[in-house]
Amino acid sequence: MLLSVLIPCYNNDAALQQCLRSFHDGSGHSHEVEFVVVDDGSLPALKQPPYDDVRFLRQQHGGASAARNAAIAVARGRFVWFFDADDVVVGEHYERLLEVLRALPDDADLLHTGPMTRVDRLSGAPSLSAPLSSPTLRTTASSIMVPRSACLDHTTYIISRAFLVAHPTLRYPERRSLLEDATFILLLLDRATGVYANDSLRPYCICSAASSVTSGKWSSEQCTKWIPDIVCFLSALRSFADSHHDFPCVDALFRRYCYLYLRVLAVKGCPWHLLAAFRQQLIAKGYSPRGLKEHLLFNRMTLFVLSALCRLLR
Repeated sequence: MLLSVLIPCYNNDAALQQCLRSFHDGSGHSHEVEFVVVDDGSLPALKQPPYDDVRFLRQQHGGASAARNAAIAVARGRFVWFFDADDVVVGEHYERLLEVLRALPDDADLLHTGPMTRVDRLSGAPSLSAPLSSPTLRTTASSIMVPRSACLDHTTYIISRAFLVAHPTLRYPERRSLLEDATFILLLLDRATGVYANDSLRPYCICSAASSVTSGKWSSEQCTKWIPDIVCFLSALRSFADSHHDFPCVDALFRRYCYLYLRVLAVKGCPWHLLAAFRQQLIAKGYSPRGLKEHLLFNRMTLFVLSALCRLLR
């Protein structure tokens, strides 16, 4: 079997059915692809999808990471692809993806595709005009992680199942609920050697109507819960940067994400005492602002005023 598409789902049966339809409408490769759907304790339980190539698992609610890890354990394909239940696939790009996977050599640990596309859920899976003829090239993890185009979206990586079997500790961090997918990809890139990329492949569409647990303002409880997850991600990023001496932009990459999440927390109205503690953690990890915007945001008074203002405007 060529590919296992691993889909966790929780309380979103309608979206799951649309996701699976986008794969099956017009596809003639069911014998090469299996779908492992994990019902992560939905109430009521999800309906059994009406497709012969779907393996359906149910488990107690443990979060998306636990569901993805459970799917890895039963997958049978040469490659695995982590897909979110509230998104869809692009038909002709999916067909091209299967062609590329068939041609990958035995030493391929992962394939990095082009970026995701945002679509309106009501329009279903679109037809994209981007060319599909770009070659698949061998590359390096550090090349994928150049600061301006670094991609940590786990849905843009197709991973060799043999590689995951050979690294049994390389799994999604189940104690994390924010940036757990980006942390997993960092760990993956840190260990992978057979890295391939084809930027013209854009089979994944994120639906604009899809919900996110991180949308809107964050409460104090959410900030308290998610700051350790951000720190875990930045720790993995620091380790990645330190272990890739051939990568000339490691400091810029680390600073980019430190600045990004410092700004996110401030704009989300994170309470000042939590924001100040997070700032100190960044300093301890080696974050040093360089540009004017970084210096302005990193200033204690700027952070305090921005945090207070955002909380007042809720």
